[in-house]
Amino acid sequence: MNRRVVGGAALLALAAATYSRWPTSAKHARAAEEEDSFKPAAPASNAAGAPARPDPAVASSSPSAPTPDGVTAGDPRFDHRADRVSHALEMLRYPPTSQPLRKDMKDILQPNRRWETPLPLALAQGMNAKDATKTDLSFELTGDAFAITGQSTLTATLEVFHAADHARIAVDITSAALTTVDTGKQVANVSLTDDGNHLYRAAITPAAVDGLRGYRGAVKLDVAFVPSEGDPRPAQATLDFKYSGSTPATFAGVSNDKLVPEGLEVDVDLDVTEPGQFFVQGCIFDAKNEPIGFAVARPTLEKGKRSVPLVFFGLLFRDANAAGPYVFKTLTGNRMPAPGEADHAAMDPWTGTYRTRPYALADFSDHEWESPQKDAKIQALGDLAAKAKAKNGN
Repeated sequence: MNRRVVGGAALLALAAATYSRWPTSAKHARAAEEEDSFKPAAPASNAAGAPARPDPAVASSSPSAPTPDGVTAGDPRFDHRADRVSHALEMLRYPPTSQPLRKDMKDILQPNRRWETPLPLALAQGMNAKDATKTDLSFELTGDAFAITGQSTLTATLEVFHAADHARIAVDITSAALTTVDTGKQVANVSLTDDGNHLYRAAITPAAVDGLRGYRGAVKLDVAFVPSEGDPRPAQATLDFKYSGSTPATFAGVSNDKLVPEGLEVDVDLDVTEPGQFFVQGCIFDAKNEPIGFAVARPTLEKGKRSVPLVFFGLLFRDANAAGPYVFKTLTGNRMPAPGEADHAAMDPWTGTYRTRPYALADFSDHEWESPQKDAKIQALGDLAAKAKAKNGN
């Protein structure tokens, strides 16, 4: 079934009209936030005879009333809001700790990759955004990772080029330095070297920098340079990255997978050196490496060898029409900030893969997720629709 909802205010009105019969108390909503477990949904109808919740896909696409700020159907903002509500309802089919994984979710599929976008060089020279768009030259200062740990090295690159054909030009680098963001203290100078094609590169190993040994937090690389073409004014670019001088735990692999009422559980092993609350995330793929879903856990762990279960909701496999065995990979984690700490402590990602047992689709429930937390969110959508309807006098 195509579950894309095509209405805007009509969708909200649908939520208000059809979901209001399932009230949610503040007490239930709070209890749902405190619990960290899955609850498979009941069938579409129940023995008590209460009407089933309708599929959001039946929302009307007919012209609908304007939103409270006057945005009407046909306005791109109206369609954007409709899409957001549609997506919110779609994602409520799954628990917040186990969601569908799509190919465009680059931050999850490539969790430590940077996504800088080239900018007009004039912005780095202090010009305003309007005037900056009139120039042909662009620049990009980036790196090969967003966060590094321990003895790892960050490779930073700077290039200035003509936006039309990406032809690089030479620059004169006048200074480059590392600064800790939380203290504002400059800790080292950096040398960027031209590779012969006007791509300027620096290999930065924070563990070798006196001012960064044992440091945990944000670091920035400030590079000052002068272009050889165009406006000769000096330019300034900055690259931020996270560094953890030590890791709070290491992934030791996967010890087991098994069916549980909620879906598929994959047990991840860790060697914990710093106790605390952790965030662990892993992804599951089918045998052809097509993404199915991701799961997260937020356990509190003591020192020593620990196991963390990641549970992938059963409906994910049914929606993907993917039978096992499955491939588990892209495992990442960090320890959440302890009192007095400014940032989380990153773990090195697990680079291995794990193949599960050959499960059948029938092993998984096709029920949607149900909980007081879900009811509270649906009720909030209904309340929003009611307010919009009252303000517009409809």
